[in-house]
Amino acid sequence: MDINDKESSAICDILSPIFDKHAKKYDEKKYSPEIYECAKSEFSARKLQNSQIENAIKWKYGKTNSSGITGAHKAIISEVQGLWPSFVDESGGFTAEQTFNWWSAAFRRNTTYITAAYITHLVHGSEGIPIIDQHNYRAMASLIKSVRPSFKVKNVPTNWSDIITLKSFMHSIQHSLAGRTLGDIDRFLMMYGKSIKMRRGRNQLKSATSTQ
Repeated sequence: MDINDKESSAICDILSPIFDKHAKKYDEKKYSPEIYECAKSEFSARKLQNSQIENAIKWKYGKTNSSGITGAHKAIISEVQGLWPSFVDESGGFTAEQTFNWWSAAFRRNTTYITAAYITHLVHGSEGIPIIDQHNYRAMASLIKSVRPSFKVKNVPTNWSDIITLKSFMHSIQHSLAGRTLGDIDRFLMMYGKSIKMRRGRNQLKSATSTQ
């Protein structure tokens, strides 16, 4: 799914006045740019120690400075550490899609989409493969829906096609946002998507209260 130039321009007209308001809410203490850049370099080189894998996964879940990491996140870290040597042995020449498919198939849990997509981003970040999660996907879907009412909105991303849709979307609007990097756009979409979730939650609460 691609947006055309007219849609891209219309979307940028919507987000330009609110871009800085949302982007500045991104917490760099929680999501350290230094740790993130190191993770991209280390994963793309495919030479990792277990501690580097742990740092990268903790960063994704906003747990870099937290001692209260959950058992579920510990399990993810342990699983990635265990699978990494096999991935390195088998992934020579992999495309980004093949990397995503490898991790999706290798995980022993059902809820692994975001982790597989994140690892693919780290390994293939130089190819423009974005980080994807429920927040930036929600933001993208809302913005596309605002200029294309017929657009079918999914609640959450679920497949490789959704990653490519987000990649195409981010590159399309970047052309209409002078001076904004893909990193800037990623931070905006994350925080804008969170604000949409909060707004919907408040509206649902008001609706429930009014019917009582």
